Amino acid sequence: MAFIRGNIPAHPDQGRVIHAARLERGISLRALARVLHLSERYVRRLQAGKRCPSGKVAARLGQVLGVALPMPAVDPLTTAQGRRAAQERERERRRELARAASIPRLESYYPAHLTRWN
Repeated sequence: MAFIRGNIPAHPDQGRVIHAARLERGISLRALARVLHLSERYVRRLQAGKRCPSGKVAARLGQVLGVALPMPAVDPLTTAQGRRAAQERERERRRELARAASIPRLESYYPAHLTRWN
């Protein structure tokens, strides 16, 4: 299984779709790389399923080849926006815990034997 940017695996059908569409249209690997303004090595790795294209590259590939590329399900924590959102949620959770800890509890003011009604 191919991995990119940490732990996001490439979709298993991605390379086959690119290869089949490229051959169906009679486009060489070098010509496809030139049209996409990408290196031939990168396009070869995409076709082999060893790399997963970004959204922009996938859209350009789909437009040039006339296919919709299967993309992997992306864990939100692996994107910058998802990490920022998770960090903000964690900060808010910690603020809430600190706020709750700063509120005095009644138990500290009233001994246990005075608060129970027997």
